[in-house]
Parts: sequence; structure tokens; C-alpha cells
Amino acid sequence: MRTGIIYCVTVHDGAAEDKSAPVYGPEPWRTVAGAEWSYWDLWFCTVCIAYHDGDWDALDAAIQGADTSDGEAKWSHLLSLTERLRHAGLSAGDLAATAGDRKVRAKARAKVMKSTLYERDRTPAMCDPPSAQLRRRALFGSWPEFPRSPQPPYDSVSARFDLDRLPTWDGWATTDMAYEVDRVEREMIAHAGDDAATSLAIRRAFLTWYYEAAEVCDDSYGGLGAVAGEAVAAYAGTDRRAAGIGAEVFWRDLLQWCVFAANYGLLHATKVTVLRRGGVGRDLDLAEAILVDLAEVYANARMLYHAEEALCLRACAMVAAGKLTRFEPAAAAIGSDSWGALQVMVDAAVRRRRTDIAIAVLDAADVPGRHRERARARRAELAASSRDVPQA
Repeated sequence: MRTGIIYCVTVHDGAAEDKSAPVYGPEPWRTVAGAEWSYWDLWFCTVCIAYHDGDWDALDAAIQGADTSDGEAKWSHLLSLTERLRHAGLSAGDLAATAGDRKVRAKARAKVMKSTLYERDRTPAMCDPPSAQLRRRALFGSWPEFPRSPQPPYDSVSARFDLDRLPTWDGWATTDMAYEVDRVEREMIAHAGDDAATSLAIRRAFLTWYYEAAEVCDDSYGGLGAVAGEAVAAYAGTDRRAAGIGAEVFWRDLLQWCVFAANYGLLHATKVTVLRRGGVGRDLDLAEAILVDLAEVYANARMLYHAEEALCLRACAMVAAGKLTRFEPAAAAIGSDSWGALQVMVDAAVRRRRTDIAIAVLDAADVPGRHRERARARRAELAASSRDVPQA
């Protein structure tokens, strides 16, 4: 299974006890309270106590303020460390107190605040931060709940089109490969015949492969995006009831994939079409609840782009279901931080000649946020135009 994540395994062979051997951080440092702690654990605790009075939030803010490319990896280790300390009934001071000399403090500060992480430096938590876990969940996480697992067809297409070996840097080669993969998918679907569960599994497996291809391929000619867009529309339109998959599993899985697909524009302007093909009107309450939950999950993981994309999909779901009456309450809940969501609702209302609803959406979103002034400007435009255009 391709996950795009490097997993680190630390083996303690005693080298860390040799004063002449370099210490990179993941090596075991000491056993305290029956648990083994790494040098990174020591360094994080030392910096927390010596420079932030034991305040983990202050240390976290300082790490993020350093504005290095390793901020998320270090935050991930901090999350792991604080959880392990809590489980062991220890505090940062319990580890830092055993190594309080000036040299240790200086090295700890340099490592935690200034160092660039190489593969050799990373702990397991650093190798698998929240964004990587959520990516993996979006691509593979729901598969055990499918009536037929997408894993076998995924393994088949991944072996046949090995992205580690193909010329992913060549735009024309990417386009040719995308159409060849599409042909293989169609053949597999035809071979499945009337087995709806198998067809669903095949289509879902290919969605993950298309996303992984988008991560590494030069798609400058748009072939991969075009094929992936058709594939997700076909998947959404599959008779999922005949396939035997529950609505909760289907929508959570699809919506997570759609959020991540925005990284590479795989849905382009087809979000509403895909959701409509999936019959979101029948499951709108469920889809909205899932997207609200996903927005919170991504925000907590500091994936603000993905959180905003989840809110945009919520708006798209209401448009696809034709539920204009839901726009205003949704806008009040979303606020002015997601212009994409507001624009989707406003544009849909204007197309339906309901400028009054569009204005109500912008009024409801008129709260402090990143796009408040933009929303106010759009409201002024609509209010001016509505004076001359009678409402339907």
C-alpha cells in the first residue's frame, strides 16, 4: 500500500552510550517510571521547563513561530510526548530535572528550536504527523467497512502501474498512462459484471490510485485530472444500495477523498455534479453532519485549507440538493472564514434569481473573520443590483 509516508524504526544497539557516537534524537535515552524515553523526549522536556516554565502550549507556539518546514513533525512529537507523560503520570520536570546542566539546555534548545530534521533524526511520531494520518484515512481508512474490499484491485493496479518506476516527470507520459489506467479500470468493471459490490470496490480502489498519481505526476496536459474527474463521478453514481454499502460509510469515505482531491484540483468545478450523482439530496443531513465533523477534525490538525474545503463541500451539498433555505443557517455557522463556501451559496442563489437569499447569506456571515470585508463588498454589489432587478 502506497502511503507516501516514511516510517522510522529506531534500534538501540548501545551506540548512544558511547560518548563518541553522534546522537540524532530517536535513540533511547533513559528508562523512567518503567517507560523508555528518547533523547528528543529529554530535549523537549528540558526546553519546556528551562525556557517556557513548563507550559507546553508556550513551547508549541514557539516551535510554530520559528517558521521552519519541520513545525508539524515537531508538533507531532510534542503530542506524542505529552500523551506518554500523561499515561506514565510524569511531568516535563520529571525528565528534565535529571539533566539540568547548561550544555544539555543549550543542545536541547538548538535541537528543538533550530534544527532541520533529516530521516535519521525523526522519531516515529515525527514520521507520521496528523496530516499523514488523515491522508491515509482518506485514501484507505474506510476500506475494511466495504462489502468488498478495494484492497485487491488497488494492489493490482499499483503493481501494474508502479508510480515509483514510471516516468512521472513527463507530462505526455502522464496523460498516456492516465488513459491506459482508465482502460484497465473499465475492463475490470466489465469483468465484474452484475456484481455491484465488486464494481464499487474497483472504482474506489482506482480513486486512491489517481490521487497518489496526482501527488507525483506532471499533469501539465490535464489527462490525469480529466480521467480522475470522470472516475469519481462514475463512482458517486454507482448503485451503492445494490452494492450493500451503508450511507455513513459511503459518504464519509467519499467526502474525505473529495477534501484531499482539492490538493490537486481533481474535482475542478464538478463538486456539485459529483454530489448530485451520489444522491446527496436523500442524505443531506448525514452529509452535512460528516462535513461539519471533518472541518473540525482538520482544523484541530492545523490543516486549515482542508477544513475550509470541507465547509465548501458542505455548501456544494446543499446546492446539489437544491436546499436554498439551508443557506442562511449554514452561513451563520460557517462565518466569514470560508469564502469558498459563501461564494458557492451566493452564486447558486443568484442563478436562481434569489438575490434576497444571497444577501441573507452574506449578512449571516458578517462576523469577524478573514473574508469579512470581501463578503461586505459582495453584499453591497448585490444590494445595488437588486434595486433594479425584481425578485422572482
